[in-house]
Amino acid sequence: MAGTECGVNKCSIFLTFDHTNSRDRSEDQLIPISFAAGVSTPTKPKDTIAASVDGKELSTSIPGTLAYRTPVTITATAKSSGTITFGSSTPDCTVVDGVITALKGAGACDITVSTADSIEYQKTTAHYPFLLTQGVQIIPIAKSVLKKGATIKLATVTNFGGKINYKSVTAKTCSVKGSTLKGLKKGACVISASAVGQDGLWAETRSRKSIKIN
Repeated sequence: MAGTECGVNKCSIFLTFDHTNSRDRSEDQLIPISFAAGVSTPTKPKDTIAASVDGKELSTSIPGTLAYRTPVTITATAKSSGTITFGSSTPDCTVVDGVITALKGAGACDITVSTADSIEYQKTTAHYPFLLTQGVQIIPIAKSVLKKGATIKLATVTNFGGKINYKSVTAKTCSVKGSTLKGLKKGACVISASAVGQDGLWAETRSRKSIKIN
């Protein structure tokens, strides 16, 4: 019947065994049928993510750089405003409480930023590539003034544990033996410091420091 909705009304199919014999209906059949009403499930859009490291926007197609054992902080926002989780899909980097640390000074890492399903958006994961570079060794020389005849002990290792070698550039003003600096006469004392690098981790470093001898 026109206008009948079998998802709402009761419907059936009538089968006639012999349509030429209208008197004999013994073989005819009435078969009830029913249909479940269709349910429309709308497709949610995927969530979108924007991430940055130390305030610099990240790209999923252009790699950033990470130096060995030089932590950086990653932050991100999602259109869904939902919870965001960070991770590393490669073993040469770690992400702990939003802090990324490169465990090597060569190679690459893939940092993941993920959101969960929400009422309005599908969950998504963004991948941010990074190239790893050698770490920068730091030679700490805190003192800038030294009295004539006095001595001070200089740092023996860099921030990565590399041995530091010292040399006095102004031998008449100051001397260096091992890691001990001594002021010989008033004036400017200049010392050079160096530390060798380690392949795949940190680079060689050289620096000069000026200390005033009073």
